[in-house]
Amino acid sequence: MEAPRRLGRYRLLRRIARGGMGEVHLGELQAPGGVHRLVAVKLLVEPNAEAESALVSGARLAALISHPNVVQLLDAGIDDGIAWFAMEFVAGPSLAELFDAAAGNIPPWVAARLAADTCAALHAVHEATDQAGAALQIVHRDVTPHNVLVSSSGFIKLADFGIARSALHHLLTKTGVVKGKLGYLSPEQAGGGSVDRRSDMFSLGILLWELLSGARLFKQATEGETMAAILRAEVPPIRDRAPHVPPALERIAERALQKDPGARFANALEMQRALETALQSSGAHVGPAEVAQLLATVPAGDAQKAVEWVRKH
Repeated sequence: MEAPRRLGRYRLLRRIARGGMGEVHLGELQAPGGVHRLVAVKLLVEPNAEAESALVSGARLAALISHPNVVQLLDAGIDDGIAWFAMEFVAGPSLAELFDAAAGNIPPWVAARLAADTCAALHAVHEATDQAGAALQIVHRDVTPHNVLVSSSGFIKLADFGIARSALHHLLTKTGVVKGKLGYLSPEQAGGGSVDRRSDMFSLGILLWELLSGARLFKQATEGETMAAILRAEVPPIRDRAPHVPPALERIAERALQKDPGARFANALEMQRALETALQSSGAHVGPAEVAQLLATVPAGDAQKAVEWVRKH
């Protein structure tokens, strides 16, 4: 079905992405007094009870998290039977787009900055509380390169809480049900077991390993082979693929990727501090400006192309 041109106060300008039963559009807020703002609008194009529940659940969680490295929820609603929510528009690529555009050649200390800022976002998610101050106990469960956005000014923004588990859920995912994208699951997640924040740390370790090595870690020819690699395969040393990577960063990735959750970083703040210490010791002085410089050397991603289209039309 065709998406409507308007949802609430938002005019849909151009589709940015589509996956499964949902779409993300570049939209424009049109408020009284001549207030205009570009936003991202996520909506269901093939609605069903499960998909609508996931979208609404993700919006509820996002509304309770306020952090500069987490995409901000702006509004939500149901129009003509279509559930949607509007969020901060990030005019930049996802880590997946950046990885592909850079052909895996991301400077190690820039990779460390990207991972450290993602840690900051994830710690805010894990520590989030409801309006009464009760811990939400969120586990994101979908920490992938597609859900980590990089603004044109070099800031990380974590997105998509559609399959996150939290204390808000009355019906938690049953043991034995796998949620998340193949290739970025923790062993306990791939095995259908119970997960906590340390599962997200493993996924973040995969991101760091891939950014440093320039290769995919667990992705195999088939889904079964990918699952088997996550559950049983040893993580190859980064130095075998990228000898230039500083040992301090390799050690951080190795710790995050331990099969035993108890051997990983206990939380995202601990991993962030390890990365910040390595960055400080290196004297590299990598911040958002240096990340933005890298973005300027690669082709525009889908979000940037959408903005260019709007400017032209």
